[in-house]
Amino acid sequence: MNISLTENSKEPQSVDYDSRANYDSRAKFHIRLLAALRVLGLSRQVVPGVTVGKKAYVQWWQRLLALVTLVILLAIISIALTAAIGLILLAGGLLLEGAIT
Repeated sequence: MNISLTENSKEPQSVDYDSRANYDSRAKFHIRLLAALRVLGLSRQVVPGVTVGKKAYVQWWQRLLALVTLVILLAIISIALTAAIGLILLAGGLLLEGAIT
């Protein structure tokens, strides 16, 4: 642990270099994670400037990503709905069979 002076204050403050190294590695991981999420379209993208008029359009890979995401969501919802209906029918059949016997 070292003691250093900051520019704003004349009081010495303790600096733990191990925690600073951990913070830097966590910050780099956080930045890489955000970059990966941006590529996947799951996070906001940095827009350099607003484009208006005839040049304002959605890029082809954004449309493809939206289509793939829509297909995946529809598949997940349909599988969940099918499973729920199947469980209801199975439970109803078992209850009906138990009531008959």
